[in-house]
Amino acid sequence: MFKLKFINSQGESIEIYDRPFRLIRFDGLGDTGADHQTQKSYNQDGVTLYGTHLEDKHLEIELMIVGIDEIDLAQNRRKILSMFNPKLSEGVLQRISTDGTRQINAVADGVPFFPDGPSNRSKTFQRALISLYCPNPYWTDTTDRSIEIVTWIGGLTFPLRLPTEFATAGENVVNIINDGDVETPLRIEITGPATNPKITKQSTGEYLRIKETLTAEDTLVITTGFGNKRVELNGENAFNLLDLPESTFFNLHAGDNIVIFTTENINDNATIRASYRNRYVGV
Repeated sequence: MFKLKFINSQGESIEIYDRPFRLIRFDGLGDTGADHQTQKSYNQDGVTLYGTHLEDKHLEIELMIVGIDEIDLAQNRRKILSMFNPKLSEGVLQRISTDGTRQINAVADGVPFFPDGPSNRSKTFQRALISLYCPNPYWTDTTDRSIEIVTWIGGLTFPLRLPTEFATAGENVVNIINDGDVETPLRIEITGPATNPKITKQSTGEYLRIKETLTAEDTLVITTGFGNKRVELNGENAFNLLDLPESTFFNLHAGDNIVIFTTENINDNATIRASYRNRYVGV
């Protein structure tokens, strides 16, 4: 059995499991359509598949609102209306079970519906239907996973799953493991000193390179998410420092990702933190 917890954009939360909000049904855990990108050439049998994109997701919650009397029931019903107000921005829906917790961004797809009739409503209970819309179809972990490299020169310890060889001084290798179902964006935080730092994804050769010498007081942050690609130096926009057009905002594919961190000065002694969040097509 599992329970649901919804946190709206105002930071208010509600749990749907037992009294006073008893969960009856939850639909849409893995029901997501796919848009296949294809092309057909002259005289070709079938089509050529170039890629697949998941569509947005719709969820539905059926619950029974319970009260000790009419006044208590009215207050609980008011709580549902307030929490699932479609005029609010996206909130977070969490599915909590013994297997762990997964979450998805969601917004109410209309005002909650309260069916009428003796089987749906009395002085102490009211059945309710809540529809949610999820623009991003992926469920995720509730927290980021992070790997920190304290220094870029010697004496390093970090988890490795695949056999790999350490590079020469000034170059270090780490295996970042994405346990999710699909690729996921990456957040990289570098605190100097570092001279023209470069982050390379070994399997594809893609890399991000910054044309700047960071001091020990500088912190550089790079994010690679779709619609959220950023380069910031000490909290300010620093997109101009990116080595373009060669640099690529790469993601971590599912499984092992060997990532190489380098600078152009072997005496650099930087701190690097790579953070990401696993994404799942269903729960």
